[in-house]
Amino acid sequence: MNIEKLELRKIKVSKFASEETYCFQSDLYFDDQPLAIVKNDGRGGEDRIEKHPKCKFDFWEKMREIEKYFSKLDEENVTLGDYKFTIQPSLEIWTSDQVSNDLIHKELKRKLKRKLLLLIDGKVYEQKF
Repeated sequence: MNIEKLELRKIKVSKFASEETYCFQSDLYFDDQPLAIVKNDGRGGEDRIEKHPKCKFDFWEKMREIEKYFSKLDEENVTLGDYKFTIQPSLEIWTSDQVSNDLIHKELKRKLKRKLLLLIDGKVYEQKF
């Protein structure tokens, strides 16, 4: 199993419906082939993963292989404000990171159309053209 073969495509996020988690839907691809549809209603529950209609893999076998890959990774230390804890990497955490990266990429792309962005000492400064 190679994590680089996993990719989220067609990420759609509903910011107004996102409460505790991202409200989104996306296609999960493995090795450039559709595997699953991943979605979350944005109310703090787990992601729902359904077999993609065009999936040519043994869906459950591939999902077990992906979960096994993540379960073998070392736990990660996380700090949120004053809270420190460890989490076990999982497909759901990876998916959330991919959605976050997609949103950041879209926001950056949008801002770069109208502004010059400067990164100085870890801070981002904006300058209109």
